[in-house]
Amino acid sequence: MAVVKPIPDEHHVVRHCKKRETIRENGRIMGVYPDAFLLRPANPPRRPEPEKYLSCNYYEYFQGEPAGRMKSCCEALALRQNRWIRWLGLTSPE
Repeated sequence: MAVVKPIPDEHHVVRHCKKRETIRENGRIMGVYPDAFLLRPANPPRRPEPEKYLSCNYYEYFQGEPAGRMKSCCEALALRQNRWIRWLGLTSPE
């Protein structure tokens, strides 16, 4: 089993968020509802076991400028067209 280490406070993760999980004001995304970060319970037969981890990408893993890093995160998520991602962290990218 892999060693689990907490992500440092100054680091960030990128997560795919469904449209219904986003908080919007006049069509602009203002935030994300906390439900986007909850592990889902079992839901047989589709999901017989509760989720054990939250799927996301580690932003600092990728190299380059902020826009390039975010693009790499999107590519790693293999997002289909019209999907949303949000920057998660206490600070915004430079």
